[in-house]
Amino acid sequence: MTRKQKQTDSKTAKTAKTTTKRKPVLAVSKSAPPRSRPRVSAKIVVISENDLRQMAYALWESRGRPMGSPEEDWYRAKEQLLSGK
Repeated sequence: MTRKQKQTDSKTAKTAKTTTKRKPVLAVSKSAPPRSRPRVSAKIVVISENDLRQMAYALWESRGRPMGSPEEDWYRAKEQLLSGK
C-alpha cells in the first residue's frame, strides 16, 4: 500500500466511526397540532369567617353537640363552603 492509500483508508475508517455515533433524528410532521398544556380554570372562593363559624356550629348541632374535637366540624364546614355545597 502506498502512503496515499493508507491516508484514504484511515479517513474512511474515521468517517465510518463518526457516522455510527450519530443519534437518530426524530421527524416531526408539520401538520401535527402543536402541544399545549391543558387549560385549568382556577376559581377563587372567598369565605367569610362568620359564614364558616355558622356552618361549623350547624354541623356541631347536627351531630348532637358532642364534647371535644371542634376542628372536625370546622374543617368539614370549610370543605363544604369551598366546594359550594
